Amino acid sequence: MLAAPGRRSLVVGDINSIGLGYPEPDWDRLPPHLLNGHLRSPGREAVSDREAVELLARAGFVDASVPVHKETVATAAFGEGDVPRRQDLILQSPDMAAAQVDYQVHKQTVDRELSDHAAVSADYDLRRLGQAA
Repeated sequence: MLAAPGRRSLVVGDINSIGLGYPEPDWDRLPPHLLNGHLRSPGREAVSDREAVELLARAGFVDASVPVHKETVATAAFGEGDVPRRQDLILQSPDMAAAQVDYQVHKQTVDRELSDHAAVSADYDLRRLGQAA
């Protein structure tokens, strides 16, 4: 419903699911006790669990990183021994995507050792949305 025509919706945050356009990380680098929060359930192929973003994409949500070709820029896991990945996402309904003018990954928090996640932001020109329905 939130991605239906006429809806102006955003899903923003640390989704704990890798973005659809991000290449499969080398999970062999991560200790086994940390894998369960990242891989598909046992008995399935040992690849990233992207089910949450796959469901949102199927519902119509669009990743804000795609129009600016930043879908492969890591946003998380910059600590030693961790696996860089993009799990801090901004997903938008198609109607909201029409107003997007920018998207950025801000690594200052990582560079200053304040977090192992980079912040993401998107800018919108709400005039592009036209008249309210």
